[in-house]
Amino acid sequence: MLTTFNAADLPTVGQQDAFVFWSQLPKTAGVPPIEHIDPLALPRSALTMMAVLEVVDQDFLVRLAGTALTDMLGKEFTGAKISDLPDADDGTERLFWAVRHRRPYYSRSTLTWAPKSFRRYGVLTLPFGDEGPVSRLLLIFDFEKTQT
Repeated sequence: MLTTFNAADLPTVGQQDAFVFWSQLPKTAGVPPIEHIDPLALPRSALTMMAVLEVVDQDFLVRLAGTALTDMLGKEFTGAKISDLPDADDGTERLFWAVRHRRPYYSRSTLTWAPKSFRRYGVLTLPFGDEGPVSRLLLIFDFEKTQT
């Protein structure tokens, strides 16, 4: 998991643009307010591969999932809890790291349950919140095709 990086370190234009966007937003206690999670304001290059998660108790609720992300995963996840996804434990721990530390990160991991021709994915995770704890995470994904 990378916790210190710049936009040029990220593999896709969507992730680079989203990180620059997040970095330039006004922040309170290190994170931008959730009002800035606006699909009309977010970089177009990131929209189809993004997910917006809401922190709910000790879990995360998918509030929005981009169309390309939904296609890659083979299922619509809007409204789902992250804890209900297969093999969610490792990813959930990383998500809580962003909540606790109020910092973005980039990580790569293995996906075993999606029906497409990839097994590795990367995700840029950007925390948002108002006064108090982080309440939303913006995730921008990339996928690595499996070599055949």
